Amino acid sequence: MSTLQLQQLVGAELRPITLHPYVPPSGGLIDPTSPAGVQPVGHTGLTLAFSDEFNGPSVDYSKWLDSYPDNAFWNTTVPGGHRSNTGEPQAYQRDGAAIVDGAVRFTMRNESTIPGLPYTSGMLCSQPSFAQRYGYFEARMRTTNAPWSWSAFWLFPADHSWPPEIDIMEFWGGWDGATVWSSVHWPSPNAHVTDDHRLTGSGADGWHTYGALWEPGRVRFYVDGVLSFDYSDSRVSATEMYIICNLAGSKDNTTAPSALPMTCDIDYIRAWTA
Repeated sequence: MSTLQLQQLVGAELRPITLHPYVPPSGGLIDPTSPAGVQPVGHTGLTLAFSDEFNGPSVDYSKWLDSYPDNAFWNTTVPGGHRSNTGEPQAYQRDGAAIVDGAVRFTMRNESTIPGLPYTSGMLCSQPSFAQRYGYFEARMRTTNAPWSWSAFWLFPADHSWPPEIDIMEFWGGWDGATVWSSVHWPSPNAHVTDDHRLTGSGADGWHTYGALWEPGRVRFYVDGVLSFDYSDSRVSATEMYIICNLAGSKDNTTAPSALPMTCDIDYIRAWTA
């Protein structure tokens, strides 16, 4: 099956975009080890559409990419989802994600595989198999509070028409160890709104569940099943989005990380239709 070639305006330049054809995951969109009838924390009445429990021996790469999609939006210099227009200092690669005790672990290392990018790390991106308009998205995560780290769980448009974007959870290590951020971005004009939430208990070093209920004109964010941010605006995205989870180095910090390797664990990633 051939790929579809399109063009996208990036700044003042038209660049080619390659849209890879949809290939159904070999194991299906729903992990067979997902609990029967499982619901988001604190919610009922939703239909599971996508899940990965990370209970197998390795990551199911029929569901996931291990880096940003290979197209002009993400890859301004090096193809394959490594050097991107996000300004991150690491290359994402497959050995940056591994199954450890029933969770996927991202590990950032002090090693260079791409010139100009001094670190490597892990990402999972559902662009090859799953994107959805509206619904509930949830991940159970344990991040690192290592200074300079940047863990995230977010949604990005399937047509790569940024903005919009929905950031369900972002955590910057070294800030205070307990504050996470949720954001909604929209176009025309480009703008965003962000809200913070202070975690209880062990802070970001412990396990927490992050979720978002995305509806027409509204996104509600949840931490451990408790509403943390309720945002309504007609500019909230109505575009299908895919899921990204990743561990990056902060693009706003020019100093080297003080503690490598650093890790971020994800127990599961799930999505439901309303």
